[in-house]
Formats: sequence, C-alpha cells, structure tokens
Amino acid sequence: MCGCNSHDAPPASAGRVWRPDDKEAAQPGRPGSSELYRPDILETIEAKIKELDPELRELSLDIHAHPELGYEEYYAHDVYTRFMEKHGFEVVKQYTLPTAWKASFAHGSGGRTIGVNSEVIVE
Repeated sequence: MCGCNSHDAPPASAGRVWRPDDKEAAQPGRPGSSELYRPDILETIEAKIKELDPELRELSLDIHAHPELGYEEYYAHDVYTRFMEKHGFEVVKQYTLPTAWKASFAHGSGGRTIGVNSEVIVE
C-alpha cells in the first residue's frame, strides 16, 4: 500500500504476492490512473530541474575535469556531497565505502517516499 490511508482494502500479508484476481489486497496503481500519473508533480520536477540546470551543468563539467579511478573518486565524493548539503539534504559521507555517500531529504510527515540510487561508473 502507498501509506496514504485512502484505500479500503486491508494490507497484504508479509511476503504475499499480489495477483490480478486478488480481491483482499489493495491493487497497485495503473498507468494512466490519476493516482499514478500526476502532471502537476511532473511540472514541479521539470521546473526545479530547469532552475538547477546551470548549477548541474557546472557540477558535471567539474567532475569531468577531475577524472578518478574506480573506488578512488574522492574529489567526486566531496563535490557531490557539498552540492547535496547546499540543497538541504542530510548527508552521510563515506557511507559504507570511503567514496560512497547517502543523502536524505524530508519535507513534513506522511506522504510518499521516493528513493533514487545512483552510481558513478569509471572506465
């Protein structure tokens, strides 16, 4: 379930897989449904990306100008974590690896949770 408390169906049992004929568990959102497709949210995301475009371009060029070998991306680690902290994220530096980091952002309580996983590939 999405956590919005607007569904009448009881939550599925742990480890239970949802099937199309399942009438007990809440059905997942469908493409095109108003719950899943939210143009207002997409417009907000697009506006924020456009606002950050010059800064993101500068960030990209900076990382490109400082090449590093795999598992030795210390410069990139510092540049990315400074960027995220500047934009209000809580950052854990050297998260499980010296070059890894974790950034979290919270706005209010309840609502949706979004997860993004990113990785720098060095070749």
